[in-house]
Amino acid sequence: MNETALYVEKIGKEYQLGRKQAAYKTIRESLTATAMRSVSYMRSFRQRDRKAAQAERFWALRDVSFEV
Repeated sequence: MNETALYVEKIGKEYQLGRKQAAYKTIRESLTATAMRSVSYMRSFRQRDRKAAQAERFWALRDVSFEV
């Protein structure tokens, strides 16, 4: 019984520190928020350093591989 039933390669879980998790929304609200975030990100990209944005992120798992 050496057959692999499940093979997972290079998965990860990243958290953004200091951000409050939003409640579940409708698809329309999610699409609107995504579009607004894109516009906001483009505007703020000029204003802040990219390294500062990276400092807010925390990888709980990164590039984890396993088989069952």
